[in-house]
Amino acid sequence: MIYKKIILTNYIFFSLLFISIIGCNEESVTPKNSPPVITSINVFPSSVQLSDSFAVVCSAYEPDGDSLFYDWFCTSGAKIKGADNIVPWILYHTKENIRIFYSPDSVSNQIDSIRIDCNVRDGKGESKSTHIFVGIIR
Repeated sequence: MIYKKIILTNYIFFSLLFISIIGCNEESVTPKNSPPVITSINVFPSSVQLSDSFAVVCSAYEPDGDSLFYDWFCTSGAKIKGADNIVPWILYHTKENIRIFYSPDSVSNQIDSIRIDCNVRDGKGESKSTHIFVGIIR
């Protein structure tokens, strides 16, 4: 009978010890928010004449499965299809990873390319950016 009490006492002691050790190692788990991963950015065609249109595709994914949003910016007088007429070189919070752009009607002799920037966001605070250049044919 004494042996049974000792075995039972040891069993309870080690069970409580095991549970307390496991409980001490557990932390409140907050899911980690990973940034989007941009796999490529491409432009079609790679060079344009004045007043031509071109398309830019930014391929990305989100490791956590979150929805992605794309912010588009362009320079040198180029315009983004669908952007506001007041600020035609910026377009925020789109769900499409492809955009149509219009090269400027005229540019100074010093400019030989248009820079297109794409910022990819997951809507939870993480983002990644990339850019590409489009040549201007004169």
